[in-house]
Amino acid sequence: MALLTVLGLLIDFVAGLLGAKLTGASKQALWGAFIGSIVGLPLGLIGVILGPLLGAAIGELLARRDAWQAGRVGLGTLAGFLIGTIAKIGCAFAMLATALFAWFW
Repeated sequence: MALLTVLGLLIDFVAGLLGAKLTGASKQALWGAFIGSIVGLPLGLIGVILGPLLGAAIGELLARRDAWQAGRVGLGTLAGFLIGTIAKIGCAFAMLATALFAWFW
């Protein structure tokens, strides 16, 4: 179970980074996404979703001064976040299946 938990968190983190990297994100954008994730946590679901998106977009805007690219990086980060969330839900179902199997076996 612990392995599935770590795997889910790792997939979620890597998916967000890959989403940003595939759109050509700078290091500042990646740091912005990370900081946006931390800042967004206390704001609930909206903060968790919008924090990385806005952080990556602001980081990219500061790095390259290109609003179009900053928007692309923000949306890429959001797409990576959504893919990571789906993977994390898959890991949660695997954990549930493992627990049910252990309970009834």
